[in-house]
Amino acid sequence: MKPMQNLRAYLDALIAALTKGWGEPLIVDLWPYLRAGFDGEAVSEPINFLSQLARSMQA
Repeated sequence: MKPMQNLRAYLDALIAALTKGWGEPLIVDLWPYLRAGFDGEAVSEPINFLSQLARSMQA
């Protein structure tokens, strides 16, 4: 298995375990925060940092 596939398998297992205990994850779109930062608006941390790394996240 390739490293990225391995990482994805671990992530999927973590998501499954957390979903079992807490329910379906909320998908957070990070694009508006990245766009706001580009437009010169203040974006608080850690959302500013996260928006520069990914387009969305699961919470």
